[in-house]
Amino acid sequence: MIKTTQRRNKKYVTSSYFDDIRTLRRSKFDTDMRDLRRNYNFDVYRLQQAYVSQEIALWKRGCWELSDYVAKLPNDQLKDLETVYMGQDWAELKDETVETVQRIIADPDNPNSE
Repeated sequence: MIKTTQRRNKKYVTSSYFDDIRTLRRSKFDTDMRDLRRNYNFDVYRLQQAYVSQEIALWKRGCWELSDYVAKLPNDQLKDLETVYMGQDWAELKDETVETVQRIIADPDNPNSE
């Protein structure tokens, strides 16, 4: 389900699948893995894999749903629209140069090396 919010003159659009991911993460946090590991009949690693695979599936569905919704909108409605994907809270590096420094470490077995 697509969720829209309006702040000032911008309209923000996101998917409800991203809220489901937050709920899943809360559930994973609340699960006591130590207690489950004591039970020898329960496979904790399969549960952890199920959490991760479900999180990936929900993220994919949310991205597909949101992209499909935006693709179907007419151009005049895209003017003040901003999409909010989960994991979009990091800033991209723009035109930053990364300086690498190469250090030569002396070989203790070979005294002639630098």
